[in-house]
Amino acid sequence: MNIGNRVRQLRRAKNMKIAELAEAIGVDAANISRLETGKQKQFTEQTLSRLADCLGVDIAELFTSDSKGNTVCKHSDMRKDSANVKDLFRIEILDVSASAGNGLIQGGDVIDVIHAIEYNKDKALAMFGGRPAAELKVINVRGDSMAPTIEP
Repeated sequence: MNIGNRVRQLRRAKNMKIAELAEAIGVDAANISRLETGKQKQFTEQTLSRLADCLGVDIAELFTSDSKGNTVCKHSDMRKDSANVKDLFRIEILDVSASAGNGLIQGGDVIDVIHAIEYNKDKALAMFGGRPAAELKVINVRGDSMAPTIEP
């Protein structure tokens, strides 16, 4: 789910009209319409903050789906054993990309659609310094600015 679809979903859940949301955050209704239809791709931090506040969510929730069923682990052997499900450490992947170094070549890359990554809880807590999963998010970064330290 992209940010526009998520904003529309949250707005409708609050029974708000586009004009009401626009007025509440101080932008033109056409901007909200372009956001929801995917025609507007860039947003200021201030606009995202106002949107999140008005819709009653954290900024990160604007980039995530409320559907928890679309994960890689859904098709893995771990889901078959309910005891293992309790030991999962799930990190949401935000629907946003960043460019680093040479960056992303549009149309030249195959983009995998992943909604979350799930780790063994004990290993994840060690890997992420004891931080809870709710405090961690992942985004897709394409480019070579970390080469050769990190290679694809």
